[in-house]
Amino acid sequence: EQKSHAFIEVPMYGLANAYFKLKEYDKAEKLLMELLGSDKRNLFYVDVLSDIYIETKNYAPAIKMLSELFALMPNNQVVTLNYANVLQESGDYAKAELLLQDFLILSPNNFIAHDLLTTVYRKQQKMDLMHISKAEVYGLMGGYSQAIDELQSGYKYASEKPLIRKRIKARILQMQEMEEKLKRLN
Repeated sequence: EQKSHAFIEVPMYGLANAYFKLKEYDKAEKLLMELLGSDKRNLFYVDVLSDIYIETKNYAPAIKMLSELFALMPNNQVVTLNYANVLQESGDYAKAELLLQDFLILSPNNFIAHDLLTTVYRKQQKMDLMHISKAEVYGLMGGYSQAIDELQSGYKYASEKPLIRKRIKARILQMQEMEEKLKRLN
């Protein structure tokens, strides 16, 4: 996995973060743009700047910045999750969904990616997939009974999709097995 640059201009970065927390987005953006001018791939800066663009609903520069970084670092967690988040906030659910699905192939236990994908599915009214994704979130937290409940809800929504229903049934069995293992350990 690609790593961000180790050097952070701490005083300016700290000030930019403080401005962000105070909702002084223009000041925070100005500082971060200055910092990125000398270190375009610094993911600490990119992360906060992405949040600023989301808060101000200024999606175009965020999408440009993150798509360029994604081309250079396609499997980087910070880049991918920020990019997918900006895309879903801007309404490009299909592209966000694809990014997250691809990312989860390589990082199947990434809680944030599953949670974000749940949001993307909900916004697209893909209720079967939303429940399946939400089940994975619960499963990663060890909440197997909640995960099973979500999968059963997903099963109901997938009434016209036999392949998805088979996958859900199999996942319910896996979650039940995990729940039993957890009970044995307690």
